[in-house]
Amino acid sequence: MNVQLPTTPPIPQIYSVAYIVAFVFLVMGIAEQFRSRGVISSMASRKIVGLGVVPCILAGPWLFTDWYWAISAPALFLILTAFSMRFGLISSLDAERGRFGAVAFAIVLCASVFIGWFFTEMGREPDLRPLAVFCILPSIFTDGFSCLIGMRFGRGELMHGRSKIGTAAGIVGGVSAFVVVNLVFGFTGWVPYLLGIGFGVATGFTELVSPIQLDNLTTGVVAGIGGYLILTLG
Repeated sequence: MNVQLPTTPPIPQIYSVAYIVAFVFLVMGIAEQFRSRGVISSMASRKIVGLGVVPCILAGPWLFTDWYWAISAPALFLILTAFSMRFGLISSLDAERGRFGAVAFAIVLCASVFIGWFFTEMGREPDLRPLAVFCILPSIFTDGFSCLIGMRFGRGELMHGRSKIGTAAGIVGGVSAFVVVNLVFGFTGWVPYLLGIGFGVATGFTELVSPIQLDNLTTGVVAGIGGYLILTLG
């Protein structure tokens, strides 16, 4: 199935970049306010930022037709997270200097956006612009569900400080994300959903076995493989 996406952007692409950047900064500002007031932990604030950018990632394939515009906001986010990791600028991106998690997330986002848009512009079939959505949403939901539910209800460590309940929640989050993305892009039949369930479970187990600093990278890669297979076989 070839996903039907616009061949011309609905609004000027520079406006879309500006709206996305403004929205992401708004989400980070809200998360930072809650963290600074002690309402939520630094860890929770980072997960909220991740979940908060989901609408921007979902909207991307409909807003951009040129790869250089599509990658503008992710590239800015990568630069911001790298500076935050080096100098500890924004706690809602990373709680401590030297943490690689947010940078890994931004690297996966930039790579998947570039691959999806660039190869589509080169005439590659099928349309790979949804690849970034498949890479990022299962990774975000797996990580967010695993962390937030695991911190609240987790008992019994498995590995890398992750609990049984947190891991189970992460698998549910990954599977749910794949199902939602399949529905958003109009996939039908059993193949996309079977692949989504399988790779949702695989993403959850990848989260479990990955070192803390690398889980955003490894889960994004596994989810991206699943997304590519859905886009080509679905």
